[in-house]
Amino acid sequence: MNPAPGTFSSDHIPLDHYPAHGYALLLCDYWYCDLQGRIHRATIRMPSDGLTIPRFFWRVAGAPIRTPLLPAGIIHDHYCYKAASLPPGPERDKLRRQGDRLFAEMVSQLGANKVEMLALYRSVRIGARSARDDEAIPDYQHEYDKFMQHYITEGEQGK
Repeated sequence: MNPAPGTFSSDHIPLDHYPAHGYALLLCDYWYCDLQGRIHRATIRMPSDGLTIPRFFWRVAGAPIRTPLLPAGIIHDHYCYKAASLPPGPERDKLRRQGDRLFAEMVSQLGANKVEMLALYRSVRIGARSARDDEAIPDYQHEYDKFMQHYITEGEQGK
C-alpha cells in the first residue's frame, strides 16, 4: 500500500532525549510522503535538534523539540546531514535548498498558515547561510558516536 501524499509515517516520533546535549536520537526510521508521492526517510539513530531556527521564530513554531512541527524538523535534519556529507559547493547548496523547500511543504501540511510557513522557511534559509561553515552543521557520524558513548556510559552507571 502506498502512503497518501502529504503524510508522515506516524503521529508519534520515538525519540531518546538528551537535553544536556540539545539533541534527541531517532529510535526508528521516520518518513514523509511528499505531495508528489516521493518518500523522504530519516533513519534510526539519527540525532536531531528539532527545529533549528533562530529563537525569535519559536513564537511561531514552539520550542525546537517540543513542537507540533517536529516531524518537519526531523526530515529537514536528514537533508542537513546529507548536505553536510558533501564538499562545499553547488551540489551541497542545491541539496540544502531542496530540504528547505520540503520543510516549507511539510510545515504547511502540519497546519501552519502561509505567513507562518514563509517565516519558518526564511528561518531555515538563515540557518543554511550560517551552515556554509562546516562547523555549523553537526557531523552525523560524530553526533551518533557521541550519543552512543553517552548512552553506553549511562547504561553502565545504572547497573
